[in-house]
Amino acid sequence: MEGSATHKIYGIFRHNKNHIFSTQAVTNIYKSKSPLFVRNLLSLISKVTMEDLKRVGELYFKPLFDVTKSRCAICCQPSKVDEIKVGFKE
Repeated sequence: MEGSATHKIYGIFRHNKNHIFSTQAVTNIYKSKSPLFVRNLLSLISKVTMEDLKRVGELYFKPLFDVTKSRCAICCQPSKVDEIKVGFKE
C-alpha cells in the first residue's frame, strides 16, 4: 500500500509538470498553503490504512455502482469492452 501511495503522488507531480492547466491549478492551491503543507500532506497520506481505504470505498466508491443512486458510463477503446464487462461481473 505504501508503494501505491508513493506512486500516485509521484504521478500527480510528474503529470502536473506536463500540463499547463494542471500546473496552474496545483500552484494556486499551494500559494494559499503554509510552507509545511506538502510535508504534512505526505505525512497524512502515509498514515492511511487498509481499514481507511475499505471504509471510504464502502462509503463513497460503492454507491457509484448502485443503479438506484447513480449513473455510470465507461469510455474505452472498443477492443477493451469485453475485458471491462468481465471485470465488472467479477
